[in-house]
Amino acid sequence: MQGKTILVWIVGVVLALLATTGYFVGYEHIWAIWKIPPMSMSFSDTRNLTGAAESLALGHDPLYYNPQDPWNRPLNHPRLVQHILRFIHINQGHTVLLGILFGLLFLTGIFIAFRKLDKPSAIIIGFLMFSPVVVLGIERGNHDLLIFFLVALAIYLADRAWISMFILLLASFIKLFPVFAMLYLVRYSTKKSIVVCSVFFLIFLSYIIYNLPDLPQVFKSTLKGSYYWAYGVMAYDEKATPTSYIPVAAVLISTIIFYLNNLRLQGWQQSELTHLDAFRAGSGVYVGTFLLGNCWSYRMIFLIFMVPQLVTWIKTDRNRKLISIVAMVSTIGSCCPTWIDSGILDEIFNWLLFISLLYLLMSSLPYSIQKILLRSKHTTEYN
Repeated sequence: MQGKTILVWIVGVVLALLATTGYFVGYEHIWAIWKIPPMSMSFSDTRNLTGAAESLALGHDPLYYNPQDPWNRPLNHPRLVQHILRFIHINQGHTVLLGILFGLLFLTGIFIAFRKLDKPSAIIIGFLMFSPVVVLGIERGNHDLLIFFLVALAIYLADRAWISMFILLLASFIKLFPVFAMLYLVRYSTKKSIVVCSVFFLIFLSYIIYNLPDLPQVFKSTLKGSYYWAYGVMAYDEKATPTSYIPVAAVLISTIIFYLNNLRLQGWQQSELTHLDAFRAGSGVYVGTFLLGNCWSYRMIFLIFMVPQLVTWIKTDRNRKLISIVAMVSTIGSCCPTWIDSGILDEIFNWLLFISLLYLLMSSLPYSIQKILLRSKHTTEYN
């Protein structure tokens, strides 16, 4: 049985069990399986969009004042999203339909991001799909589900460099943080990678400059997760002072020194390329958003992109095996905070994941990049 077939069976069986359980005990009680506190209205994050559309129709600027949102939350997106809302003419009556659509797009993204899956990867992805942090995003109908699909589509079309780049730009225009997924754009020849990455960066930078007056409000109005439901440099420090970055500075310096030492001793190791695009995109999002300070844990859905490459390294790569195991265990632990039921252990998993992914990202960069740091002429290539 192929990996994707196994994943289809996992999804089908789990959904059938949940539907049966919900029918007999009530669907509102299902969330207790993951210890998720349900909101009083379904798809609460989707409702922020539909409420903003109604506020726009009333002449308000929902980035600053969004009275139609049931919880009076501002719409924490750049103004492009407001133009999209005006164009599609939605209201809160479309909330459930839109929330379900986001969930279906997320599911579709998982299947298009990977052209093939082995059995261990399918089983682990199936588990992560129904982990607490992912289910939280589904229950809220969070917009990151849509962004996941767009990034998956960009990965799927990576052979068509410009189309893929513009899809990732669209995702980055909507939510900004997908810019960290651009690491997969180094997949091309040195010259082409430089051109594509430069064009991407310049367009995104222009977009940031255009939206600069609103960016403080975008970040201010973005709600921050806490305790189990957060990860990042400042997730453990509610005061969020500059000293919060002292630990991450120490970690960054230590990891880079460790990487450079290994690079000199072992040389450059060629990575198996089948799932490297997805790994670079997913780990780039986690490492980048971790450095932002404090993110809701449902953004860990992007860790799903990394699973097949980590499995490949664990099975075939002796030099990356141990740190890939650390990354995989940390991924599973970070995605299950309410089941672990330990805030300290959750933070340990989050930091271990940051360190291991940072190292793996650096070690899997193309030789054209690493040779700048590689003083020895020794290289090692293997699958």
